[in-house]
Amino acid sequence: MDNNTDDFDKIETAAAEKRRMQDFDDLQNELSGNEVGRVSRFLSPEARAALIAKRNGSSTSALSALDVLLLNDPVYAQAYSDTMGALENAEQATARALDKAITNVEKSEAALADTLERAARLPNGTRVFRDGQSQVWTEDDIRVDDDQADAIEWRGNEPSREAYLEQRNESQNAKAAVTEILTYQTDVLGRIRDKMSDADKPATTDDMEKFQAEIRENQPAPVQNDIAQINTNNLAETTAKIGIPTLD
Repeated sequence: MDNNTDDFDKIETAAAEKRRMQDFDDLQNELSGNEVGRVSRFLSPEARAALIAKRNGSSTSALSALDVLLLNDPVYAQAYSDTMGALENAEQATARALDKAITNVEKSEAALADTLERAARLPNGTRVFRDGQSQVWTEDDIRVDDDQADAIEWRGNEPSREAYLEQRNESQNAKAAVTEILTYQTDVLGRIRDKMSDADKPATTDDMEKFQAEIRENQPAPVQNDIAQINTNNLAETTAKIGIPTLD
């Protein structure tokens, strides 16, 4: 059991290192001016033009401060590659999590609307629900007095107050999850993307270390779950390829 667990840990670590090395390789190919069939991720068009001009013996165009750092400082280039890789992974996971969260809102809203549609009503049209103690409440949590409750014509298939409260909470939680993800997407990832894209005032290596911590530490649970699921899928694929026995 322990040996298998150690093998899985090694594979997961290797997968993370492989992703990091791919980011670094992409950057190195860009710095070398190599075409690898993928969209450029790091250097600006001006920097790529400068590399081509340098190889051809022509004068180079003016480069941004960020381009200069990427072209001349290997330590900075590695930090930039690592940070951009973490940012892109988080952006992709956030987009997937947001899609799922919006779908959950739509489903919970539809279920809540159905619950409200099937509720009993007071003569004035107010929806009401009866709880397990036979007390009657409006949808806004106002207790209905006994005289009004006695006048209600119950069909017998109305949703209980407990069922209504559960469905309402699910809807509220689903909406809160969307808000949390959008806040992370805008206030954390969007802000970091803007700073990482500032070619004239590039982020420092200390900045980028902080950015990576922010990306990890502020992730909403749905984003964390998406990343964990992707890692699990990648781990399963790697395990299948090398034939490590699975844990039953």
